[in-house]
Amino acid sequence: MIRFLVVCTNGLGTSLMIRLNLQTVLAEIGLPEDIEHTDVSSVHLYQPEVIIGDDSVVDSIRGRTEAELISLAHVADRAELKQAILSSTSIQHVLK
Repeated sequence: MIRFLVVCTNGLGTSLMIRLNLQTVLAEIGLPEDIEHTDVSSVHLYQPEVIIGDDSVVDSIRGRTEAELISLAHVADRAELKQAILSSTSIQHVLK
């Protein structure tokens, strides 16, 4: 099971919306979910394999984590999220 961390500036609205979309996407592709969401300043408290957030948030944590980063230009676009998940190195290892 892959551990996901969804991040936004305050850890409330955007990260929750992405989390809900991620739950749907993972169900569609048949992967179990292990998802947390938080604010950008709390990323260091988690041990995720994949971190997802909007472009600016992901850019702000780049180089501060060993997790795979998935950056979204349009956080409400479930199709963009699904494509990013399917292109993820971590997901590709699990789907093989």
